[in-house]
Amino acid sequence: MNQLNQTQNLQKLLTELKWANDELNELNSLKKYLPTNDDIAQQQQKLDKEQHDARIGVQSRAWSSSLCSLRLVAEKLNFKPTVEQMSLLDAEDSAEIEADAIRDKLKRTEKEKARINDELDEVNKKLEQCQNQIEAKKKQRDEQQKLLAANNRRTFYRKLAHAPGIVFAVITAILSIEYLIA
Repeated sequence: MNQLNQTQNLQKLLTELKWANDELNELNSLKKYLPTNDDIAQQQQKLDKEQHDARIGVQSRAWSSSLCSLRLVAEKLNFKPTVEQMSLLDAEDSAEIEADAIRDKLKRTEKEKARINDELDEVNKKLEQCQNQIEAKKKQRDEQQKLLAANNRRTFYRKLAHAPGIVFAVITAILSIEYLIA
Protein backbone atom coordinates (compact mmCIF):
# COMPACT_ATOMS: atom_id res chain seq x y z
CA MET A 1 0.00 0.00 0.00
CA ASN A 2 2.86 2.35 0.95
CA GLN A 3 4.65 1.55 -2.30
CA LEU A 4 1.45 2.31 -4.26
CA ASN A 5 1.19 5.73 -2.54
CA GLN A 6 4.82 6.45 -3.31
CA THR A 7 4.32 5.45 -6.94
CA GLN A 8 1.29 7.71 -7.20
CA ASN A 9 3.24 10.55 -5.60
CA LEU A 10 6.04 10.03 -8.09
CA GLN A 11 3.56 10.08 -10.97
CA LYS A 12 2.12 13.34 -9.66
CA LEU A 13 5.61 14.81 -9.35
CA LEU A 14 6.49 13.72 -12.87
CA THR A 15 3.32 15.39 -14.16
CA GLU A 16 4.18 18.59 -12.29
CA LEU A 17 7.74 18.44 -13.61
CA LYS A 18 6.44 18.09 -17.17
CA TRP A 19 4.17 21.09 -16.57
CA ALA A 20 7.08 23.17 -15.23
CA ASN A 21 9.22 22.09 -18.18
CA ASP A 22 6.45 23.15 -20.59
CA GLU A 23 6.28 26.54 -18.86
CA LEU A 24 10.05 26.94 -19.11
CA ASN A 25 9.92 26.08 -22.82
CA GLU A 26 7.16 28.63 -23.31
CA LEU A 27 9.18 31.30 -21.48
CA ASN A 28 12.26 30.45 -23.51
CA SER A 29 10.22 30.81 -26.70
CA LEU A 30 9.05 34.24 -25.49
CA LYS A 31 12.64 35.33 -24.86
CA LYS A 32 13.12 35.95 -28.59
CA TYR A 33 10.58 38.78 -28.36
CA LEU A 34 12.55 40.56 -25.63
CA PRO A 35 14.88 43.30 -26.78
CA THR A 36 18.54 42.34 -26.80
CA ASN A 37 21.22 44.38 -25.07
CA ASP A 38 22.20 45.79 -28.47
CA ASP A 39 18.60 46.88 -29.12
CA ILE A 40 18.43 48.53 -25.72
CA ALA A 41 21.79 50.24 -26.31
CA GLN A 42 20.63 51.53 -29.71
CA GLN A 43 17.39 52.77 -28.21
CA GLN A 44 19.35 54.47 -25.41
CA GLN A 45 21.62 56.17 -27.96
CA LYS A 46 18.55 57.32 -29.89
CA LEU A 47 17.01 58.72 -26.70
CA ASP A 48 20.28 60.45 -25.77
CA LYS A 49 20.41 62.06 -29.23
CA GLU A 50 16.81 63.21 -28.90
CA GLN A 51 17.57 64.67 -25.45
CA HIS A 52 20.54 66.50 -26.92
CA ASP A 53 18.36 67.82 -29.74
CA ALA A 54 15.78 68.92 -27.18
CA ARG A 55 18.45 70.83 -25.21
CA ILE A 56 19.43 72.57 -28.42
CA GLY A 57 15.75 73.36 -28.91
CA VAL A 58 15.59 74.94 -25.42
CA GLN A 59 18.60 77.11 -26.27
CA SER A 60 16.90 78.02 -29.52
CA ARG A 61 13.76 78.93 -27.61
CA ALA A 62 15.71 81.26 -25.33
CA TRP A 63 17.17 82.93 -28.38
CA SER A 64 13.68 83.04 -29.85
CA SER A 65 12.22 84.75 -26.79
CA SER A 66 14.90 87.44 -26.96
CA LEU A 67 14.06 87.95 -30.64
CA CYS A 68 10.38 88.24 -29.74
CA SER A 69 11.26 90.94 -27.24
CA LEU A 70 13.21 92.77 -29.92
CA ARG A 71 10.28 92.38 -32.30
CA LEU A 72 7.88 93.92 -29.77
CA VAL A 73 10.24 96.85 -29.20
CA ALA A 74 10.59 97.30 -32.96
CA GLU A 75 6.80 97.28 -33.39
CA LYS A 76 6.37 99.93 -30.68
CA LEU A 77 8.93 102.10 -32.40
CA ASN A 78 7.23 101.55 -35.78
CA PHE A 79 10.35 99.92 -37.09
CA LYS A 80 9.84 98.19 -40.42
CA PRO A 81 12.05 95.10 -40.70
CA THR A 82 13.90 94.32 -43.89
CA VAL A 83 13.30 91.18 -45.97
CA GLU A 84 16.42 89.64 -44.48
CA GLN A 85 15.24 90.39 -40.94
CA MET A 86 11.81 88.93 -41.74
CA SER A 87 13.36 85.69 -43.00
CA LEU A 88 15.36 85.47 -39.74
CA LEU A 89 12.16 85.92 -37.75
CA ASP A 90 10.38 83.25 -39.79
CA ALA A 91 13.33 80.88 -39.32
CA GLU A 92 13.18 81.56 -35.59
CA ASP A 93 9.47 80.73 -35.50
CA SER A 94 9.99 77.46 -37.38
CA ALA A 95 12.93 76.59 -35.08
CA GLU A 96 10.69 77.15 -32.06
CA ILE A 97 7.99 74.91 -33.54
CA GLU A 98 10.63 72.22 -34.24
CA ALA A 99 11.97 72.52 -30.70
CA ASP A 100 8.47 72.02 -29.28
CA ALA A 101 7.99 68.95 -31.47
CA ILE A 102 11.34 67.53 -30.33
CA ARG A 103 10.44 68.14 -26.67
CA ASP A 104 7.13 66.35 -27.14
CA LYS A 105 8.86 63.46 -28.88
CA LEU A 106 11.44 63.30 -26.08
CA LYS A 107 8.69 63.02 -23.48
CA ARG A 108 7.00 60.24 -25.44
CA THR A 109 10.26 58.32 -25.88
CA GLU A 110 11.06 58.63 -22.17
CA LYS A 111 7.63 57.23 -21.33
CA GLU A 112 8.13 54.42 -23.86
CA LYS A 113 11.56 53.67 -22.41
CA ALA A 114 10.11 53.47 -18.90
CA ARG A 115 7.30 51.18 -20.13
CA ILE A 116 9.77 48.87 -21.89
CA ASN A 117 11.98 48.72 -18.81
CA ASP A 118 8.96 47.88 -16.64
CA GLU A 119 7.91 45.10 -19.02
CA LEU A 120 11.45 43.75 -19.14
CA ASP A 121 11.64 43.74 -15.33
CA GLU A 122 8.30 41.91 -15.14
CA VAL A 123 9.40 39.26 -17.66
CA ASN A 124 12.71 38.80 -15.82
CA LYS A 125 10.85 38.32 -12.53
CA LYS A 126 8.55 35.72 -14.09
CA LEU A 127 11.51 33.95 -15.68
CA GLU A 128 13.35 33.88 -12.36
CA GLN A 129 10.25 32.53 -10.60
CA CYS A 130 9.88 29.76 -13.18
CA GLN A 131 13.54 28.87 -12.93
CA ASN A 132 13.24 28.70 -9.14
CA GLN A 133 10.17 26.49 -9.47
CA ILE A 134 11.97 24.21 -11.90
CA GLU A 135 14.95 23.92 -9.57
CA ALA A 136 12.62 23.08 -6.69
CA LYS A 137 10.83 20.48 -8.83
CA LYS A 138 14.15 18.95 -9.88
CA LYS A 139 15.25 18.67 -6.26
CA GLN A 140 11.92 17.16 -5.31
CA ARG A 141 12.09 14.73 -8.25
CA ASP A 142 15.63 13.68 -7.28
CA GLU A 143 14.50 13.04 -3.71
CA GLN A 144 11.52 11.03 -4.94
CA GLN A 145 13.75 9.02 -7.27
CA LYS A 146 16.06 8.25 -4.33
CA LEU A 147 13.05 7.14 -2.26
CA LEU A 148 11.74 5.02 -5.13
CA ALA A 149 15.15 3.40 -5.64
CA ALA A 150 15.41 2.67 -1.92
CA ASN A 151 11.87 1.23 -1.95
CA ASN A 152 12.68 -0.93 -4.98
CA ARG A 153 15.83 -2.23 -3.25
CA ARG A 154 13.84 -3.11 -0.13
CA THR A 155 11.23 -4.93 -2.21
CA PHE A 156 13.95 -6.83 -4.10
CA TYR A 157 15.66 -7.83 -0.86
CA ARG A 158 12.36 -9.00 0.63
CA LYS A 159 11.69 -11.14 -2.43
CA LEU A 160 15.25 -12.38 -2.33
CA ALA A 161 14.83 -13.32 1.33
CA HIS A 162 11.83 -15.50 0.45
CA ALA A 163 13.60 -17.14 -2.50
CA PRO A 164 15.65 -19.71 -0.50
CA GLY A 165 12.48 -20.93 1.25
CA ILE A 166 10.74 -21.36 -2.09
CA VAL A 167 13.77 -23.15 -3.60
CA PHE A 168 13.96 -25.42 -0.55
CA ALA A 169 10.23 -26.24 -0.85
CA VAL A 170 10.60 -27.06 -4.56
CA ILE A 171 13.64 -29.28 -3.95
CA THR A 172 11.81 -31.02 -1.10
CA ALA A 173 8.78 -31.63 -3.33
CA ILE A 174 11.00 -33.08 -6.10
CA LEU A 175 12.78 -35.35 -3.65
CA SER A 176 9.47 -36.43 -2.15
CA ILE A 177 8.14 -37.31 -5.60
CA GLU A 178 11.32 -39.24 -6.41
CA TYR A 179 11.08 -41.05 -3.09
CA LEU A 180 7.50 -42.00 -3.78
CA ILE A 181 8.35 -43.19 -7.28
CA ALA A 182 11.28 -45.23 -6.11
